[in-house]
Formats: sequence, C-alpha cells, structure tokens
Amino acid sequence: MNGKTYERRLHHHRQGNPRRPAQSLKGRPAPVWFSSIKQVFAYTLLPEEPKAIAAIYVNDMATAGADGVPDPAAWIDARQAFYVIEGRFVGGMGAEDAMPFSLRDRAEAFAQAHGGRVVAYADVPEAYVFAQ
Repeated sequence: MNGKTYERRLHHHRQGNPRRPAQSLKGRPAPVWFSSIKQVFAYTLLPEEPKAIAAIYVNDMATAGADGVPDPAAWIDARQAFYVIEGRFVGGMGAEDAMPFSLRDRAEAFAQAHGGRVVAYADVPEAYVFAQ
C-alpha cells in the first residue's frame, strides 16, 4: 500500500477477555480500540465519522473452540461476515453484542443454540446498533 492510499482497517481481536474490535488508521502510531462489535457498526453508521474505510476485519467466531476463544489468526472481512444479533452473548461493555461468523450455517447453528438471529453486515438494523 502506498502513501497516497487512505487506509482504514477495523479489526476485531481477542486480547484476553473481552474481545476487542479495533480500528487502525493510516498516519496513527497505534490502533483505535472499540469495546464491542456494536461500536464498530455505530462508527461506520454515524454521519460525522469518516467514510473512507478501505477494509474492516473481524475475528471469525466459527473458529472458536469449546472455550469460546476464536483462532486469533482467523481474520475475515467484516462486510462478508454473518452476524448473530439480539442473542444472549454479552460483549465488552456488559451488554448484548453481535457475534461474527464467516459461514452462515455456523452463525445459524450458534443462533439456534444461544438465541438471536442471523444478518449480513449490510442488513444490521440501525435500531439494533443504537438500542439502549
């Protein structure tokens, strides 16, 4: 990537507990961390935030073992992921959060076992993102 490219990458990674999505911005020495997937969605939806996002990545929960920890190297394009929303998963802010999966069938299985429904990135409702 050359110096003229405006790059934004949103990452979701696990650093201990809880899972932490992050955004790394070109020209900044360190990533900007978010506490939840919902915060990542909110950032991309808020009109006052920059929209030149080149890539968004999340950790694929389809790779999670019995302990619920995903493979830290299993990055997926957030815009291609499927999310379980409105379920019983509690995220980094102590509130219900979305769970990203690379495969719809894995997301469906998780939703069936833990509640919630499956949506694609583009179909995440604003009402869900900004619900109190």
